[in-house]
Amino acid sequence: MRRTCWLLLALLLVLPACRGAGRASSQSVETEYHGQLVKLAHEAMERGDADRAADLYLRRLEEARRVDDPEALVTVAAWAARAMMAAGRAREVAPILSEAELAADRLGVVRADLSLLRGASELREGEADLAIVCVEPILRGDIAASRDQQLDALLIAGHAEMDRGESGNAQLAWIDARGLAQELDEASAWARTLRLEARLARVSRDVARAAATSDQEAGYWRSAHRYLAMAHALHRAAQAYAEAGDLELASDRALRAGLSFKAQERFGEAHEALHLALAASGEGGDATRRELAERALEDARLRALDDQSGSAE
Repeated sequence: MRRTCWLLLALLLVLPACRGAGRASSQSVETEYHGQLVKLAHEAMERGDADRAADLYLRRLEEARRVDDPEALVTVAAWAARAMMAAGRAREVAPILSEAELAADRLGVVRADLSLLRGASELREGEADLAIVCVEPILRGDIAASRDQQLDALLIAGHAEMDRGESGNAQLAWIDARGLAQELDEASAWARTLRLEARLARVSRDVARAAATSDQEAGYWRSAHRYLAMAHALHRAAQAYAEAGDLELASDRALRAGLSFKAQERFGEAHEALHLALAASGEGGDATRRELAERALEDARLRALDDQSGSAE
């Protein structure tokens, strides 16, 4: 009887410990899983798959919401917003960015990355004045920012000044940005800076320079594994080459842009670029390039129709 009592007592003591160990093990597995999500998302961004990265960040964001962790909320939401912008999903950014800003308010912190994301978002919405307001604290040094973030602030301000018709102010921002790009000497930094330079060249009616600059920009985006940005830069280069009268280069860049867009399932952009490739090649242009453009255009049209019918179902 005494032995049975001791066994029951031991069992009662061991069971809570087992339950505690089970909970600890479960929490450890969850932590590892969420850490793996972030790792996979970072890797996706590095190889240029911003769409996949955004989806992975959003999955990690759900856990931050579940446990009401403001530090994770602000960080992961900022990552997700940046990936969405890189993937061309700008319309999805606003609520995610607002969530990050609310979490930052809870923590009582002001973050340069959120100011830049908000500035970029306002710029995309055509709110040039608000975009400048967002980045001014970084430009003044009121918010701590890395050199790369300072570059982004200058470029957002430069593009906003262009939108306001103040090309002189945009030129000054570009000069400072170019100095930072030289200091950073990274593919992404050069690509972003060249984008503003190409816009300035167009305003000064130097379309040949704009075309060559957009060409350079595309090369840097390719090196940075930002393929959607690369395709857009190639398309802009094609448009500028066409305006400059260099139809062979226009056709080549437009075809490359269209094929890249199509491979990324951006069928609207692919359609526009491939039409330019056909127009630039003309009847007497390169027959192989024209045939490729025609075939790709038809394929893009059919795949877009398939997508639409799938959505309707």
